[in-house]
Amino acid sequence: LARAELDQVDPAMIERFRRALGGPLGSVGDRLIWASWLPFCSLLALCAFGLGATPGWVLAIFLGVYNTGHVALRAWGVRTGFRKGLRVSEALANPLLRKGPTIIGGAACLVAGFALPLAFQAIIGPGRRLSGGVFLVVILGTLLLARFGGRGEGWRIALAVLSLFVLFSVVR
Repeated sequence: LARAELDQVDPAMIERFRRALGGPLGSVGDRLIWASWLPFCSLLALCAFGLGATPGWVLAIFLGVYNTGHVALRAWGVRTGFRKGLRVSEALANPLLRKGPTIIGGAACLVAGFALPLAFQAIIGPGRRLSGGVFLVVILGTLLLARFGGRGEGWRIALAVLSLFVLFSVVR
């Protein structure tokens, strides 16, 4: 919108454009950042935890990777908006914005395949007394997701799993 203001476009038109573009930009951001990039970065940090990284390194990996992608996307958006002005909506057809969530989601699934077993191994520790229980919980979780996966929302499932981890760490 800075380009439109510099081009002295009517302020009423700029305000209408700002309102009209909010929904589509929010949808792109939700799919690309919240549903794809954030889980990918979280799983990458979880993988580092499973490999024995200290909490400081786990945090640094998460924040470094997340903010690199997040800030790069914001910089691209500002640069594109300044270049195109009111024609910025054309940029929403960019292949990165359309296919990015699918590609990043697939990468997150791949990282999850490494991160979850490594994290479970790190949580269980060398005693292995809890291995059977962990495998049972994983099998039950898989069956529940297969049965009710269409009805569950990702954030609720993630919150339930996180709650179980917190409960386990307190009991342990």
